[in-house]
Amino acid sequence: MNSIKKRILLVILFVTIISIFLVFLFDKNDHISISTIENISSKDIESEKEKRVDQIDLYETYYSINSKTILKTLSNGEVIKIEESLANTDFSKIINEKNLRLSLYDVWLYTETIKLMGKDLEYKDQILYYLESLSSDKGFYRSSTTEGLGLEHSNYLLATKMAIEIYISYGEPIPNAIETKKWLKNLCTELANQEDKDFISLGDYLVMIKNISENNNELNISAEQEYKDLTEYFFENLLVREVKNIQEFNTLIDISKAFDINLTGLDAKFETYMISVQLADGSFPIYGQQGEHSDILTTYLFIKTSNELGITIPNFEKLNVYLSNKIIRIGT
Repeated sequence: MNSIKKRILLVILFVTIISIFLVFLFDKNDHISISTIENISSKDIESEKEKRVDQIDLYETYYSINSKTILKTLSNGEVIKIEESLANTDFSKIINEKNLRLSLYDVWLYTETIKLMGKDLEYKDQILYYLESLSSDKGFYRSSTTEGLGLEHSNYLLATKMAIEIYISYGEPIPNAIETKKWLKNLCTELANQEDKDFISLGDYLVMIKNISENNNELNISAEQEYKDLTEYFFENLLVREVKNIQEFNTLIDISKAFDINLTGLDAKFETYMISVQLADGSFPIYGQQGEHSDILTTYLFIKTSNELGITIPNFEKLNVYLSNKIIRIGT
């Protein structure tokens, strides 16, 4: 990918790769977090992106396309531009086991971007081989071949979720699903017993576990006591409604959608916050904090959140130009 900003990339890698997109988005210590695939570490993302040599920035591409899709402003010309850039990119340079800089996040971005554009996935054998190299005998997956196996199990949740989604994208069964299901149950117990639990990190973990469980029958633990205990603890002790930044808004909305919770008054609070941090070009600063530079993942989160709350984003035309300029630079 093109060399870019030194502060953006488990968990959100919320990541770790928005703590683990937002366990990997906005824990400033290690992570950015988005509790869907969007769980990624801002600093980690940026440092990794500087090392990459491929011809297209999938990070910028994926979130720009997603943002314009939500806003319903993706033009035919932009679609053609993206398709040409994808067609001109030699993904074999990225998806290659000899590429020591390859990460699971790269592969996930590739599969999700290609699917978003309605194209057929390629490199199946190479990618499945790579996933196998990241798997553990306990059922979880690492984010790269250089990541150790001795971390707290919560550090592997986002990578495991991404790996499972990639298997599903290729129509493949989940290998060692029995062990992965056991691992998820044990993870619930580990999370429930962790000290210093907080709303954002545990909320993101809980949403990811629920998504994994519901999207694959072999991994469904919704009826297991470990999962019930963790869910009960969260709602009795950690669920908050007074939120003040983008990661908290994102987590609360994801929780409300996953568990069908009715939120009242959140739209007005979010609108006030959104207006206060929006940049002059219509985009939004990293971490959703005043004084920080523009970031496409954060901008995507504001667009996603405003759409889910039914709020119109201010400076819409400027924002659309910002996104269009991102697409113009794809592959250059």
